[in-house]
Amino acid sequence: MKAGQKAGWGKEISKKVGAIAIALAGFALVMPASAQTVASATTPEKTSWAKRTFGRMEWAEVAGQEFSTPREICKLVEKNVRYKKEAGDVWSRGEETWAAGRGDCEDFAVLIQELCGMRGFETKVHLYFPATGGEGHAVLVGTLNGKTWFSSNGAYEEVKSEDDVRHRVARMLSVKDKQLWVMKLNEGDVANYIAKAPARAVASR
Repeated sequence: MKAGQKAGWGKEISKKVGAIAIALAGFALVMPASAQTVASATTPEKTSWAKRTFGRMEWAEVAGQEFSTPREICKLVEKNVRYKKEAGDVWSRGEETWAAGRGDCEDFAVLIQELCGMRGFETKVHLYFPATGGEGHAVLVGTLNGKTWFSSNGAYEEVKSEDDVRHRVARMLSVKDKQLWVMKLNEGDVANYIAKAPARAVASR
């Protein structure tokens, strides 16, 4: 090979090596972004099987949620628990009602009371019974920032006073306000109530 040919061949090799180096550099710049994109797309969800399958959180997740008001708690419960009349009217703990995804009036009241208690919201389950006999109704009543609120079957409503709660329940039961008598149970009372006599007739509305 002549000297001129050798010089030309050397230059050609240098060009090819330079092109390869540039290509490799570009590939190195693109590669991390691509790898990151793929990793992000294939990272498994950190949600429970129950939420992925049914769109509902497990009880531990619900208990760990941050709620700033009872209204938020009621909204979550109303969305995830459906009303169902119970033949035996068995009282259940909040965790049991959440897991079942259904319950009647006292189940809703107890569930929301438990979640409120975890956040420091004081409440009482009000059991209303017509003096004339027949089925009663359970609601949850509390106060926050000077306002009285109550929840019936998960719904949230603010009222002026507990007298307003009585009036609304009287209308639900189609009786007059003065025909209702009431039991008021705090969280401890409810726990004892469930432990000692889980099956008691209360209501179906």
